[in-house]
Amino acid sequence: QNSKFGQAETQPATNEWSAAMFPLAEQLILLQTNLLFEIARHDFVDNADAASARILDLLNDWKKWFLVNIHKAHHANADQAKKTLNWAVVNRKHDGDQHIRGRWKKGACEINGVNACKAMNCPEEEKDYDCGKFHSLDALANLFPDRWCNGACYKWTAVDFYWQYLAPKVEKIRQDVDKMIAELDLAGFERMAGGYCSSTRHGLSWGKDLKDCADRCRSDKDCRFFTYRPSNKACSRYGSATCDLIDPEHDHETYRFAARAVQKVASKKRCSGGPGAFESADWAANTGSKVRNSDFDSLGFKKWAEVAWEKCLQEVISTKHVTVFDTAKFRCHTEKTCRLLDAGNGAVWTGPPPTFTVQKVASKKRCSGGP
Repeated sequence: QNSKFGQAETQPATNEWSAAMFPLAEQLILLQTNLLFEIARHDFVDNADAASARILDLLNDWKKWFLVNIHKAHHANADQAKKTLNWAVVNRKHDGDQHIRGRWKKGACEINGVNACKAMNCPEEEKDYDCGKFHSLDALANLFPDRWCNGACYKWTAVDFYWQYLAPKVEKIRQDVDKMIAELDLAGFERMAGGYCSSTRHGLSWGKDLKDCADRCRSDKDCRFFTYRPSNKACSRYGSATCDLIDPEHDHETYRFAARAVQKVASKKRCSGGPGAFESADWAANTGSKVRNSDFDSLGFKKWAEVAWEKCLQEVISTKHVTVFDTAKFRCHTEKTCRLLDAGNGAVWTGPPPTFTVQKVASKKRCSGGP
């Protein structure tokens, strides 16, 4: 009722509804998230971050839902435990002025696969109990007689049983969903190895946590990598096309924004030639690797693709695709559509547009005049 998911409801959600929804919540979140991803595949709006923004909006509403409904679910489940077990102390009677006696009325023992009688150390058969010596507390004993029969099972013991044995299962659902939401909060980011980018960072802040750092990168249109350091909550953002990790010994966590990084289009393929195609010389030295192989999914090959993309943008700023060959050569393509041809030793990649920043060309110089 209090979010966009359920505005048609005119009455507040009942405790029983909240309890019924809890086991379904994880599946519902996954279904809704996958639906948004599927919509994004057919979204022609030129906004690579649109799906991430919608998913974050969805998850924030779910977080609010859990905060409200966890308490309602517990209350409903505790009440259901009392009704199912139906424990009570009956036939209470005074024995003199200082004792109350009663008989434990057996209800159920099995609930949700647990023997509640054994769990709470209650008898398996009905029996009489000495409910206690009260002295001047007879009035209080008459108000709350069930509480005074030590060892017997009664309605309050059923509530205690719920909190000890069943409530943790509900909390685990919440913990599992919290973990899943935390992972989805980083949707679109890929965890890299330890260390931080050697390139110059263009943004530094001190965030609250990893999610806050990821959100800062999302909102920064030039951010392609970010590094979060838990020890001091430092959040560094990088706009470079590549990220060479250094200093892996410290607690740096670096993530690549996949939507703004190179993406493989096809393996064992190449784009057809066309106007503006630019082919490199041998560039293995630039990658820091001498590897020659056709494992197009390896980290080494992706590294080649990142360097090739950056160099293509430097040479031909209108680059749309790059074909990377296992011979350590690459070809830049400016055509908007890549017509794929078979190439057993190549893979086609695409990447983000260039980040435009001020770059010094020369000191103590000027451009000549002209049209």
